[in-house]
Amino acid sequence: MLLCLSGQMYYGDECLNRLALISTPVDLFNRLAGVAFSRPALSRATYPFLKAGRNLTLRILGREKIQRRTNDNGTIKR
Repeated sequence: MLLCLSGQMYYGDECLNRLALISTPVDLFNRLAGVAFSRPALSRATYPFLKAGRNLTLRILGREKIQRRTNDNGTIKR
């Protein structure tokens, strides 16, 4: 998981935490996610389980992970 926000890159649990901090509490799911993942320690503790669940779901559905897009020189495309 990757988030580019104001020129800063956030990966994994940091991305989850930042998304929770900028989300709006418009419905129950957003409120619960905001409360849970606005705490860095909780984001760090739960992210591996969320990632494992995603990987398992992709495997069950027979799909591949999204691949990085790179330029010819090996740098990541934006």
